[in-house]
Amino acid sequence: MRSIRRVIGIGGLVALSVLSAVVFARLGEASGVAWAASPLEETEWQVEVTEEGMTLPQYVDRIRFVDGKLVSAIFERKGFPTVSYALDAGGSWTANQKNDAAGSLAWRGAVQGDSMTGTLVWKQPDGKVTNYALVGRPAVEEEAPASEAASGPGKKAKKGFFGCSLNQ
Repeated sequence: MRSIRRVIGIGGLVALSVLSAVVFARLGEASGVAWAASPLEETEWQVEVTEEGMTLPQYVDRIRFVDGKLVSAIFERKGFPTVSYALDAGGSWTANQKNDAAGSLAWRGAVQGDSMTGTLVWKQPDGKVTNYALVGRPAVEEEAPASEAASGPGKKAKKGFFGCSLNQ
């Protein structure tokens, strides 16, 4: 019995491998699926969402990219579901969320190093369209206050003057 390698040769096997990779990549792009190899996957970002023409952010959001989905802490509370995101070869990502009561969101972003920039367009059911700029950085876990860390397990920090803690 001949092996596949003898029938199609090494060159054919390499061509078949390349063709398979291209087909799977195209399927991922067409379906909006973010593959596990996405550099965004399992990342969390703190993003300032600033309305066009304004200087102060309207929202400070935490967005996460998990299991091929975009999760926005702020907009999830407003009823927008998590949705799949698409990532192009240049590192730009897009996602579109829809909520019958609140409208639709069109997210566009790009990551360079430890910074994210992008836009968010919110189309509300009454026809109002609001454009936002996104500026973000990787989110960091908040550490426990020093008073809690210093008190140790089983000990409670007692508040003193001006919020200073006294360990017991």
